[in-house]
Amino acid sequence: MLGYHDGFHELWAEDGLWEIGAPFNVRIEGIEAIVDMLHRLRDERTYFTQLIPTGVIEIDGDRASPVFRT
Repeated sequence: MLGYHDGFHELWAEDGLWEIGAPFNVRIEGIEAIVDMLHRLRDERTYFTQLIPTGVIEIDGDRASPVFRT
C-alpha cells in the first residue's frame, strides 16, 4: 500500500471506526480522520508495516465486526 492513501480511503464507510491498540491506544471515527491517522502513522516513518493476526469478519446486516482468536 506504499503511498496508496486513496485506496485506503475507499475501504471505509463514512461512519467508519478504527481502533488501534498499544502503543497508540487511539479510537478514530470518520473517513477523513482515519485517513489523516494513516498519514501520521506512515508518513513520519521510513519503514511502516502492519501485522494482522488471522481473523474473520462477521457480517450482520449492515454491520461488520472483526473476530480474532488466539
